[in-house]
Amino acid sequence: MKCIQCYRATPYSWVFFLAFSLVALATAKPIQAEQPPPEWVKIGEKKVNKKLDRDEIHILRANDRFSALQFRVTRAHANIARCLIHFKNGKIKDVKLGQNIAEGEDSRTIKFGFFGPRAVKKVVIWYDTDDRSNKKAIVEVWGRR
Repeated sequence: MKCIQCYRATPYSWVFFLAFSLVALATAKPIQAEQPPPEWVKIGEKKVNKKLDRDEIHILRANDRFSALQFRVTRAHANIARCLIHFKNGKIKDVKLGQNIAEGEDSRTIKFGFFGPRAVKKVVIWYDTDDRSNKKAIVEVWGRR
């Protein structure tokens, strides 16, 4: 059996301890508070005619700021060819969707980029209904806060 004095630290053991501590600190992740998932709110809707149509959807929540938009279709299929997003600051984002959206489905998410949430004034869309029934699709515009 060895005594406690036989287990002395080597002259450079403090260097190993310091290196281990630095590596542990560098790889540690900071504790972050849980952020709630982004909230989607309905900000407008239009009924689609059977033929190619252009409509303006004025935003119901004029003072809210959004980081992205999405279209949701109900009652029938809809082809959304293009949309223009008009912001309160006068800028316009032109998005060519070219997307056939089935009833009950969503379009792809249109993000506004790294500038953060922006106030949207109106959305202009070009679309038509691609459905053999007599139903007219309803296109809803949703914004993510």
